[in-house]
Amino acid sequence: MPNVEEVARLRVSITGATEAQIQRLEEQINALEEQMLKKVTAEGNSTTGTYRPFGLDCSGFADWVFYNISGGSYILGHGGGAHAQHIYCTPITWAEAQPGDLVFYPGDTHVGIVGGWDESGNIQIIHCSGSHNNVVITGKAGFATIGRPMYYSS
Repeated sequence: MPNVEEVARLRVSITGATEAQIQRLEEQINALEEQMLKKVTAEGNSTTGTYRPFGLDCSGFADWVFYNISGGSYILGHGGGAHAQHIYCTPITWAEAQPGDLVFYPGDTHVGIVGGWDESGNIQIIHCSGSHNNVVITGKAGFATIGRPMYYSS
């Protein structure tokens, strides 16, 4: 099972990677997704500030992921919710998507993380769904914009 630091290191070095390296990264991200598909308890979340005994909200989950992949040194959006997370991203096209990029609903009302692609080549998004009260993997439906977190350029 990969650790989050290894996945982050591979994600940062994907430019110029060989097909084998990209395949290894996708395998590691898939393994990491399995680890993350568990409920996380939080004292509050950055979008609503409410206590969620069975999990984080979407922006809290994204903050949690980046906090962990950075060894605790980086808070995506600095705790300000999905809109603040979007501000700390460079706009990219869907064709440029890579695992670890962020995707947003219109008006920044929801945020998810690109996790990879399914067998049919459809993008897969990891996000904390309030309606499911858990971390889920879904397709692109509902997500309108995509950005690359500045974390990867630092």
